[in-house]
Amino acid sequence: MLPSAQSFYNSWASAKSYSASLIDIIDLLKMKVDISVPNFEKELYNFENGIYLRNLSFYYKDPKKIILNNFNLDIEKGSFIGIKGRSGLGKSTLIDLIIGLLKPKKGSIFIDDIDVTLKRNIEK
Repeated sequence: MLPSAQSFYNSWASAKSYSASLIDIIDLLKMKVDISVPNFEKELYNFENGIYLRNLSFYYKDPKKIILNNFNLDIEKGSFIGIKGRSGLGKSTLIDLIIGLLKPKKGSIFIDDIDVTLKRNIEK
């Protein structure tokens, strides 16, 4: 009987300790989110020439473990590109940089002649 009681107590204690996190998640789900797009973003969708990465460098925490180092890439409007490589080489990081989820440590991202490196970034 004692092992069953201990198991019940452990389950109850775990549920109790996670209740605050669950309440936070429920509160977050109830929040209204403004999904409006800033004016500069609307204008960028009508680019004329391409997306240009200039001297992009990026690392996560350790500057000695550089993911991208002075990386350059031109993506002309209407073209299709593929990114391939082994796991952990920076493919997803590159995409996150291009779409503005990550901020490069060095370098710039241009859409036509507009430097969008800082404007589009959502990471703080």
